[in-house]
Amino acid sequence: MTPVAANDSATVTRLAAQRLVACLQDLHAGPLVLPKIISLGEAAIPALETFLRGPSQSLYHPRALAAGALAAIGGNNSITALIRAHRSVATTCAVTTSWPTVSPQEMAYLPLQK
Repeated sequence: MTPVAANDSATVTRLAAQRLVACLQDLHAGPLVLPKIISLGEAAIPALETFLRGPSQSLYHPRALAAGALAAIGGNNSITALIRAHRSVATTCAVTTSWPTVSPQEMAYLPLQK
């Protein structure tokens, strides 16, 4: 880890956001650090987006927490980050699977399974 100058508060905040977002992987610590991540506001958005674009895991809870943090932060930047992360994952899934692509408009007409 490279030392950071004490007067570079943006870098310190960015590094703090990265460390806190990494804690979302821990099923116990994840919900506990969520308020701290949200309190960082827009400074946490890049770390949250990177986390959501990361490799898919068998447990969805950490990713759901990250998406929830973006929603709680709100604003155009967090919405844009969430959409970009979603498209990134959707593109990866579309390339690696043979599932048909369904638009949101078409999803409204899909029958619910019982």
